[in-house]
Amino acid sequence: MGHTLPDKGYQGKEIRPDVSVGLIFPKWLKKNHPLKQHLYKFYDHELPNKMIIQARQYRNDVLSIFIEFIETDWLPNHAHRYFKSRDAVALDYLPKLIAAKKN
Repeated sequence: MGHTLPDKGYQGKEIRPDVSVGLIFPKWLKKNHPLKQHLYKFYDHELPNKMIIQARQYRNDVLSIFIEFIETDWLPNHAHRYFKSRDAVALDYLPKLIAAKKN
């Protein structure tokens, strides 16, 4: 869409939308696809700052559901709040991205 997210936003805060997505997706999955909510295992994931977190690794058959979540829930309902405090320039591109996903 014409914008590349920087590694860090305002006041040096890392931009990690994957963490936001990772916190919200399990709740959405439980509500919308409860039979798929347990199809993951935990693994150690190293962030760029070298911190290790426990992350969920879902089975491949959850991928299309994950894409559905990003397009129908995270982008329209959570992305604005997330980027507002980290990369306000991204907010100019968000409506274009959301419109492109609807088409």
